[in-house]
Amino acid sequence: MIEVDNNPAEIKRLPQAKEIDAFGANRQRLTKLMTDTARVRTLPDNLFGVPQTIIVPKGQPEALAEVNRFIGDKSVSGFLRRAIESSGVIGLEAAPAGSWQPLVPD
Repeated sequence: MIEVDNNPAEIKRLPQAKEIDAFGANRQRLTKLMTDTARVRTLPDNLFGVPQTIIVPKGQPEALAEVNRFIGDKSVSGFLRRAIESSGVIGLEAAPAGSWQPLVPD
């Protein structure tokens, strides 16, 4: 295994030169590589997931309620699914609409 800098030209060159058999990265980078490079494909599995976090200062329940409302609205409306579809990123899925659970203060 080797580590490769975020250098698109080098990332394209390595598989074409048969110096590597596989390359792991986030879905956005892999989709771009696949569309720009002949004979490259993405696998349906996920190599890694990157959880996202929103931090609200402790003791600010109004701010937490607003974040919860916003995320809940986006989850139910299908906004995330549509955004992913329009991005063209392959193999990325939004959580099912309404599956998000709001956070509660300590």
